[in-house]
Amino acid sequence: QTNMRRIVLLLCIAVVNCDVYLSNPRGSNNRAREATATRANGNRLFDSQNNARGGYNYGDKTNQRSSSELEIEWTNQHGCGGNEDTAPHKMNCNLVLQFMCQDNINTAAPSDSITIRNGQSTGTQPYTKPPRRDPESETLTNVRTRRSTRSDRGLHESWEWYDSCYRRERNKGLFTADQQLKNNQAGTSSAIFTRQNPNENRRGYECPEERDYYPYWHPTPWTDIAVLAHNATMCKYYQDNSFNKRTYGECVETFATGGGRKHWSTVNNASQCTDKGGQWVDYHNYLELAPTYTTEATPAGWSRVNHLGNSLDGVPLNYTWKIPHFPSGNKKRCVFRIRYNISTDDYDPFGTTSDHNQQKENNVIIKPSVIQKNPLVDIGADGQPLQLALNTEQTGRTFQDRSHAFFLEQRPAVSPTATIRNLNVRGKRGNIVQTFPAVEYDFIPKRLVVKEDELIHIQWTGSNSHNNREGTGGTDRHNFVEIQDPSENFPCTYENSTIHQIYSIDINNAIQLASGGYYSCEKSSDCQGQSVARKATLQVQLNNAHASFAGMVFKLRKGNYHYMCTRNNNFTNRSQKGHIIV
Repeated sequence: QTNMRRIVLLLCIAVVNCDVYLSNPRGSNNRAREATATRANGNRLFDSQNNARGGYNYGDKTNQRSSSELEIEWTNQHGCGGNEDTAPHKMNCNLVLQFMCQDNINTAAPSDSITIRNGQSTGTQPYTKPPRRDPESETLTNVRTRRSTRSDRGLHESWEWYDSCYRRERNKGLFTADQQLKNNQAGTSSAIFTRQNPNENRRGYECPEERDYYPYWHPTPWTDIAVLAHNATMCKYYQDNSFNKRTYGECVETFATGGGRKHWSTVNNASQCTDKGGQWVDYHNYLELAPTYTTEATPAGWSRVNHLGNSLDGVPLNYTWKIPHFPSGNKKRCVFRIRYNISTDDYDPFGTTSDHNQQKENNVIIKPSVIQKNPLVDIGADGQPLQLALNTEQTGRTFQDRSHAFFLEQRPAVSPTATIRNLNVRGKRGNIVQTFPAVEYDFIPKRLVVKEDELIHIQWTGSNSHNNREGTGGTDRHNFVEIQDPSENFPCTYENSTIHQIYSIDINNAIQLASGGYYSCEKSSDCQGQSVARKATLQVQLNNAHASFAGMVFKLRKGNYHYMCTRNNNFTNRSQKGHIIV
């Protein structure tokens, strides 16, 4: 693998502060476009382990553009981090932030097995198992692929990724406690079986072993952004073993007829690979192929990240992602995921291996696991036992949320060196009970601090299909108008606005922001039928505006600016307001 450059993006810090839910970018929790409070299919794309009420519908289409920095925000139920002296916690944990991108190819077949897509249906992509006996011909493999993937269903990982996982022998050095892992139909205890997934449950084309363990021992399609560790001493381990920084190997075999490369191998180590006539190949993780480079480049340096947990001032967990630069300039189709890995301190989470698994002979336990399911404990009251509610599938557990598919595009025609800061909207329409486990509407970052030479890209996404019985048809609607003071609830007029000092922002831009993109300009001579003069009147609560807004990139002079959304700011308990400090 020489015609590529390796770019290390991984940043590692200690988390200071069971489900995990993304607020920005909006986490799907396996939702598509359901018109209900709960999702229809928890197995659609991935295993979240989350409450079915979580997640957002994917947004209605708009020409949204990418920016340089995006504030990622989430909640995780059980917390993690701290220290033993002043803020002890009851578990070990890490949070792994990753993304996956591919070129956006308009000519791709709608039912191909690799193109990331949201899908119109809530159904899970189908999967036809391979024959019980290998070898399978290349022709039959292609037939299975065509029979499996459907254009109307969501897809993140490729069909080939899951098929390889289904066939490949699992890592038998991993701790499985007293769980009895099954075999696939070929008789192999493969990578689809883990302690959290001992049966043959499938969620999209996700590989359970890769999901449940980090760092993963095998090449993966995901690129690390950051690992938030429960203890800073773990950072070097995560950095050194991230696929961003080191290679991982895979056995490459060819078909007996034609010599084409197989996308799978049943073996998981170099020795057995050689015995099968395959080639053990070490792979690098990379952003994209760079044909002008013929040798591996020096990895990019590390930079300090800005992670603030649930602090004393109530700031939610968040991380500022510096969106990567793709040398080709091609438009990218991407997805983001966050994994929340937790384990108890009832056993050593890093030193416990398969040597500590339960062992049986003739269905009799000859060696118990270091932890057991629902054990009885003696509390010393004349031998009175009490049962603990302990499930060994969950003492080490992975929760997850993912964004819907999104695009990364080239920067607009602005300074190529200026930092662009994203200003978005989070949350759902409704009160705290109606939106739970999501949050109520708000801007994010709610308090945006920028320098005078930095740019702001305001944009948001929303859905017309999700309906939690709040408002008109569950519609997502937002706008952006200035207020003089954060305690006020009445916007100022354009003439009294200070934001009109924005360079390149005139009355037409202010109209776009105030109408949520419904109007493009004031006069018909400027934008014809999209003008205030000619377009049908905007409904006062923005009901006939679009759910998503591509927004605009602008710059502000030094000062303090306050703004609000007229539709969702309910004066008392629901305040959709924001603050920009330049």
